[in-house]
Amino acid sequence: MQPHVLKTFVSNRVAKIQSLCSSSQWRHVSSKCNSADVLSRGADAKDLRDNDLWWQGPEFLLRYITDPKEYLCPKDKTFEQELKRNVTVSCAVTNDSNFLDKLLNLTNNYSKLIRILSFCFKFLKNCLHKNVKTGFLTAAELDNAEQLLIKQVQSTTFAKEIKVLQDGKSVPVSSKLKSQDPFLDSNSILRVGGRLKNANLEYDAKHQIILPNGHKITKLIFELYHKKYLHVGAQGLLHQVRLRYWPLMVKAQLV
Repeated sequence: MQPHVLKTFVSNRVAKIQSLCSSSQWRHVSSKCNSADVLSRGADAKDLRDNDLWWQGPEFLLRYITDPKEYLCPKDKTFEQELKRNVTVSCAVTNDSNFLDKLLNLTNNYSKLIRILSFCFKFLKNCLHKNVKTGFLTAAELDNAEQLLIKQVQSTTFAKEIKVLQDGKSVPVSSKLKSQDPFLDSNSILRVGGRLKNANLEYDAKHQIILPNGHKITKLIFELYHKKYLHVGAQGLLHQVRLRYWPLMVKAQLV
């Protein structure tokens, strides 16, 4: 199951589960084999004394478990409700390869750039819907704008790698991203792969967003963190940036 076909709330949690363990480790436990159900169904203490399920767990845990058979995804209503809707939209598209450059020329402030994008998206959304939303920008709107900006930057700088990953393949050895073991998350953002997969860290710190070397966006993010953390030294700055992002050839950004 690919997380991107699910609604955002479910997609994020499925992606989290898949990042913590391999699907080959998953097993279905029927209700009659669930030892927790013994108490939840009101068993007496005297019944527990001789209850093997309660003391030892289900019988299959004592046997050698072979590789599970492959099962098709269920097609019940509960499952289908969590799938994203396929909406067909007809529109005219203009190919403006300079869109990103024009956008980046608006300001040299990363936070301001995200706010500009957020207001643009809010305006477009209000034009397309009857229920007009006004007032301050929400955290979700700002986060969505940043994700779209990052995706646009990555699509112009890592187009080959993204295409390979979308085809279900690994990036070639010749790629400058090979050592990062990159993957696309549920929002199609390019992130660092299994380097810290099992570490006890936040998702962003384990799988940082990959940033291109020398790009203006990368420079703006470094400037943002440099001011945010009161002109901290090079190593301290790099530590804070890497809690969310993974800039390539980082020494060039610190000069």
